[in-house]
Amino acid sequence: MPEELVPAKEENKLRTWLEGDAFTQQLAKVLPEGMSPARFARIVWTACTRNPVLKQTERESFFRCILEMASFGLEADGRRAHLIPRRDKNGVLQCTWQADYKGLKELLYRNKDVVSEHSDVVLRGDLFEYEFGTNEFLRHKPNGAIDRTDTALITCAYCYVKLPGGSLKFDVMSRAEILRIQKRSPAASGESSPWTTDWAEMAKKTVFRRVSKGLPLSPQTREVVERDDEDDAWPQTLSMPQVPVRAQVPTLESEPSVEEVPPAPRTPERKARASQKVRSPEPPQEKVPEPAPTPTEPTGDPLVAQVRAALAEADIAETHYVSWLFNIGCAKSETIELDEIAPKFLRDTLANWDANLEAIKVFLAQ
Repeated sequence: MPEELVPAKEENKLRTWLEGDAFTQQLAKVLPEGMSPARFARIVWTACTRNPVLKQTERESFFRCILEMASFGLEADGRRAHLIPRRDKNGVLQCTWQADYKGLKELLYRNKDVVSEHSDVVLRGDLFEYEFGTNEFLRHKPNGAIDRTDTALITCAYCYVKLPGGSLKFDVMSRAEILRIQKRSPAASGESSPWTTDWAEMAKKTVFRRVSKGLPLSPQTREVVERDDEDDAWPQTLSMPQVPVRAQVPTLESEPSVEEVPPAPRTPERKARASQKVRSPEPPQEKVPEPAPTPTEPTGDPLVAQVRAALAEADIAETHYVSWLFNIGCAKSETIELDEIAPKFLRDTLANWDANLEAIKVFLAQ
């Protein structure tokens, strides 16, 4: 559902709860030592701005997912884990989450399940040899002349681990095998699905999951791996993950209901309201919105200032611009601020601004 269909009052209340002291204290109770509750909440809100449908999900499922991810120490940054909106059999929009390969790898090392682990994809043109049996071996020499971002060139994926006792285990899955696994996932075709946005990482995760079934994993790591098996059958398995007893899911009292309606035509006035809403979010526990940035807003980087001025003149929110760059492969999934983007991409955008502006508008209209 388009972001502008979320009432401003509803969105402000959600963000106030998410970044307020009461909920960050709940996060602090379940997050691993050393992780910041404020940062964790900010990353969740960034995920919501990139996928506005998350703001429409049933509140209890939304907060349960966040607390569940926090208890495992997995941030919803699109690299370690993903927040995914789905409809249950009753048509209710629920929030679910899924660990990514990088998140699983962090758990492996954090819980000392393995000494080392490596998963990778093999592209057409790489040198790749392996053998199972009594003389088993695995050898992969990537071809540096190949564009390794082209997922169409991937022929297979593999994973090997070295266990604390010194033994080695590995497995290999062909592209056809991985595609069969993807086909069984109910949310694989969605625009926000990690199968759509990060196919190579999901391929690594898939082969890792197969290897992990034979590993002596810690209970926490095993729980995350096995919950993915339950997630594959989610439309039939509607129970939400259980949150530790010490963490309580907040409820939004007197919360106005959000009725889904067919999206209205995107007029310039509605685009402006949606853009303004992203640029001027309300601070936690306050009802007075911050003023929108202007072309004269001070900045330490003249190039960033130029882009901000161009975006302000076109009435495009910075977060929408960053999302567009991510969509075309010019920004990382965890990128939030303009000064985190490579200067080359900012210069290229300005050099052909009129054409890029049209491309951004088309992206926002989807």
